Parts: sequence; structure tokens; C-alpha cells
Amino acid sequence: MAAHAVTPLTICCLRRGVPLNHSRRLLAVAAAAPESPAPTPAPSQLPLPPVPPRKGYFPKRGETVELTCEALAFKGKGVCKVAGSTFVLLCDGALPGERLIARVRRLRRGAFAEAAKLRTLEPHHDAIEAPCPLAADCGGCKTQSLAYAAQIRHKHHQVRDLLVNFGKFDPKRLESSEPDDILKPTVQCDEIFRYRNKMEFSFGTKRWVQKELKDKGEEVEVKQETNETDGYALGLHAPGFFDKVLHVQKCFLQSEPADKLFKKPGWILP
Repeated sequence: MAAHAVTPLTICCLRRGVPLNHSRRLLAVAAAAPESPAPTPAPSQLPLPPVPPRKGYFPKRGETVELTCEALAFKGKGVCKVAGSTFVLLCDGALPGERLIARVRRLRRGAFAEAAKLRTLEPHHDAIEAPCPLAADCGGCKTQSLAYAAQIRHKHHQVRDLLVNFGKFDPKRLESSEPDDILKPTVQCDEIFRYRNKMEFSFGTKRWVQKELKDKGEEVEVKQETNETDGYALGLHAPGFFDKVLHVQKCFLQSEPADKLFKKPGWILP
């Protein structure tokens, strides 16, 4: 009797109780069928690798992350997320559509985190140059680098979200163009600067001093606060630091005559 070669398929058939005659037919069919090479897609048609979901992502304090800002929260904070994650990080100075590098500062009971912006990778939509040179460090203005028309649009969306999520209004009714519709168009200001008739400034002995970001390899230093020799400052608080005062010489929120207060040397005297 001629010996037959033992193949993995033969062993599998024996284990499962398949007759050898039937297993030989399977081998014959497999041998007769020519192998057709798989079509190779063109480089332009190659699918992009899917972004793995990071639903379980939880940041660590001090971690440097790349974020994408998706919306504006109340008080002008940017609603940011890591790619593929649903965890929300609120970041001052981040505006919708912007990609940025930030450092995690605080964790809020696992619900969300706060981050400090380090640098911009891709600018946001409707980007403009902020008129005030202190806008990035001052806690008074949050959206000076966002075009005014975009500010109005985002404010309209915030009011709408409040009416839908908390007021339980029907979204279709809010978007209606009838005369008795609830959500009216936002009234824009004639003057977007110098419009406030009241300002409150802080006086302190700890002055916030601006420092440029320094790159050390892959690590990025966050802006740090220091005390100057005199230590006196009159101005507004730096975001997140109520014991540090950013000294200002003029403010675009108040009238120009009020700026004369900063130029008088008498404010430093007791």
C-alpha cells in the first residue's frame, strides 16, 4: 500500500472524524484552485489607519498633551479633547478649530481637567491679532484673538444650548423665524472696545512677569510667575493666580481718560 503524505488538513480531518477519501478530495480541490494575487490599491487609495478610540483616557497632572479645541465654554474657556478621546479639558486661550500643545494643571474630580496653553500648532478659525499685547496673559479678555462676528456666533450657540439643555425648549421652536420665536438675533455692539463704565483693578505686592516659552528638547516650560524687586503692581489677575497681579498701563475695556490713572506715580504711595 502506497504511503500518503500526512498534511495538517489530514490530521484535522482525522481528529474530526472525516473520512480520508473526503479529505483527499478537499486536498485535490485546494491544489487545483489557482491562487489569485490580491489587488494592490494605489497609494492614493490606501485607507488611512483608524484613530483608536481613547474613551478610557484620563490625563495626569503635569502631562503635556496635544489638544484640539471644539467649542467655547462659558467664561471663554476652550473645550478641548485629545484625538480619539471623549475626556474634556478646559483651556484658556484655546479657540474653536485650533490645535495646540497644553499642560494639564488641575483635575476636577474626574469629570474634566484644566490645562494651560503652551503653543499653537494650527491657528483657530477666524483668527485675528489681539489688539492688546497683554491679552494672552490677562484675565480680563478671553477672546480678543477671535473675530467679533465669530464671538457673536458662539455666544448665540451658548444661549441656545442653555435654553435646550436647561430650559427644555424645543430646538425647532428656537430656530423658527416666526415673530414670536424665543431666541432673537444677537444685538451687536457699535463699539467693541472702550465700552465699560466700571472697572475693578487689583493692587498687590506680587507682580506677574511675562516670560517667553523656552524649548528644551521635547519639554516645554510653562510661563512662570516671579516677584520683581519693587513688587508693586496695579492691574488685573493672571488667569488662575489670584495672588499675582498683571501690571497694566492701559486697558481696552475702559475709556481712554481712565487710562491716565495708571500713568500717575501716586498710586504706589500708601
